[in-house]
Amino acid sequence: MRTDLFKESNKRYKALLVKLKGQRKGTVKHKNPVSKEYMGKILDSPDITISEGLQNRVFTYIMIYFANRGREYLRIMSISDFAVQKNEQNLRYIIRHDSLTNRDVKMRMRLIAAGRMYEIPGSSRCPVTSFLALKEVLNTAEQCM
Repeated sequence: MRTDLFKESNKRYKALLVKLKGQRKGTVKHKNPVSKEYMGKILDSPDITISEGLQNRVFTYIMIYFANRGREYLRIMSISDFAVQKNEQNLRYIIRHDSLTNRDVKMRMRLIAAGRMYEIPGSSRCPVTSFLALKEVLNTAEQCM
């Protein structure tokens, strides 16, 4: 069987599928949601006393609260993409910073869904506390997380 017979048409077909998916016209098969118990195991598994574990926990929170493409774009996110604010009840929350104008930053922001990541006072799983702890240990000369 010749595999090169439809090579060019297959290549164009695959490119068209990618284009349609980018326009959100492709089919999406959603996965089953993660159970509460299993999510607890995921959040408790990284050793947050070391930088890598803390980074893994914060990235997990970012994927839960903000990322609409999973971990695909975590590498291009920077700490300045996010801001800490407080609500009327004086609870802190993290939002994505949307007042940036750079073209690359705008592209990056389109890949992150809007949302708020609220603190959970007194919890060892507080996403805001973890985020701020990671921010403290990051190299200030670098923007990437």
